[in-house]
Amino acid sequence: MQTEEVASRIFYAVDKNFSGYLDWKEFLEVMVTMRAKTLHEKIDLFIKVADLNGNGKLSRDEIYSLCKICLSKFIKNTPDGYLDELCFSFTNIIFDTLGYDFADATQEIPLEAIRDAVFAVSN
Repeated sequence: MQTEEVASRIFYAVDKNFSGYLDWKEFLEVMVTMRAKTLHEKIDLFIKVADLNGNGKLSRDEIYSLCKICLSKFIKNTPDGYLDELCFSFTNIIFDTLGYDFADATQEIPLEAIRDAVFAVSN
């Protein structure tokens, strides 16, 4: 299920004309994206997967959804609501760490801020 969700997100991030099919240019973009090897390429892939509406920013819902995809792989057979609470907490931490107001539902984190934070930690 998680692999299908990630693949679907990549497909819709690349299907720029929303045709439901990939033309040759879009197909080549997927191939380049999928072979991400460097940290920069992996971050770009993460961004394509996470940014559902393609606006260049991540909303609370987009970050929460990504947390849920990632954490559900490791957290199984837990009490109802545990995974949701954990995803909510991680989303809140990401907003706070990057200096954005989690309480403001309209706040979105620009992808450059996320990219800069990842590079700052990795260096």
